[in-house]
Amino acid sequence: MQKPQDRIAIVDFVGCKAGMDLYDSNLAAGLIKVGVDVLVVSNFTADGVPATVLFKKETPTRFSKFWNFFYGHFKAFYLLRKRGFKKFIFHSFSFEWKDLLVLTFSKLLGLRLFLIVHDVSGFADSDNGYVKRIVIGKVADKVLVHNQFSKATLLKGFPGEIEFKTHIVKHGNFEDSSVSLTSKEVARNILGLSGDKFYLLFFGQIKKVKGLELLLEALSNVIDKNVCLIIAGKPWKNDFNEYQKLIDDKGLADRIVAKIGFIENQDRDLLFSAADLLVLPYHRIYQSGVALMAMTFGVPLLTSDLEPFVELIQKDKNGNIFVSGNSESLANKILEVKENYSDALVKSQNGMRHVIEEYDWVKIARNYKEIL
Repeated sequence: MQKPQDRIAIVDFVGCKAGMDLYDSNLAAGLIKVGVDVLVVSNFTADGVPATVLFKKETPTRFSKFWNFFYGHFKAFYLLRKRGFKKFIFHSFSFEWKDLLVLTFSKLLGLRLFLIVHDVSGFADSDNGYVKRIVIGKVADKVLVHNQFSKATLLKGFPGEIEFKTHIVKHGNFEDSSVSLTSKEVARNILGLSGDKFYLLFFGQIKKVKGLELLLEALSNVIDKNVCLIIAGKPWKNDFNEYQKLIDDKGLADRIVAKIGFIENQDRDLLFSAADLLVLPYHRIYQSGVALMAMTFGVPLLTSDLEPFVELIQKDKNGNIFVSGNSESLANKILEVKENYSDALVKSQNGMRHVIEEYDWVKIARNYKEIL
């Protein structure tokens, strides 16, 4: 019979709406392998992982969003009590009143909260300082972050208060996920892309902090017209028309392939297969699942020199780095990678080995088990 401390649930409101299903299913599978009893409560199911669907994938109205969030969480926490789960993992991307309300309810039911703080400071500028202090300082039993940079940044806001309960647990790789890449030639044929262009890929939710405008500025300075850009993702608290105007003003329309909206898994796999270089020109980041996915499958990577990227890429060993916020540096690095593509492929293989070894979900699950 398993001990109570070897049971934990994952309650995830986002799930497959933003790729968190891969995170949850990989983490759950890792925990199962190290002897932890797991239940995932979200909006998806996955092979080999015990899961209950209580949240909806589609919420077209404000009321349905409200109902899905609050009623879904209340049902989830009651379910955990009913099934004897006393601890649960919760993903935090912001700190708003709605988060405090549902998490406080979980405490009233006697549940222990393991809070994964993905974004130490929310990217929508909607964080409430009071809510953040209460959730992290009082409500969370354990606070989990993905790297040293996130931990150091978080602790600055809570000097001497939460270090005893704050732990680094890495974001794992995608080796055992449903991601399935194909050859570049096949992917480009399916997507209708040219076989002789050099394609950059900007992938994921289009947020202002992700620097798409910087990448467009850099592309306009890349004189090699064979260098093209695929933009794939859904705007988040943002209007793509701003970027479209920049594309038009700089005469880039014939070098842009825009796939704006939610990207289905099969399209994601084709895009990663077709790309020559994934570019992440972020202005701010705490950890990037997109970068880890690229490195897992050997897709060459170019990022800004933000500390979390430098830690992941190990300076210039596992990928390529440009000076953050500098479009000239980005443009030069794009051309450098294209002209020395064999070096980029060597780095991508280094990166693949690094994340498969160091970002293994079973190793991460063992860290969780120690914390439990």
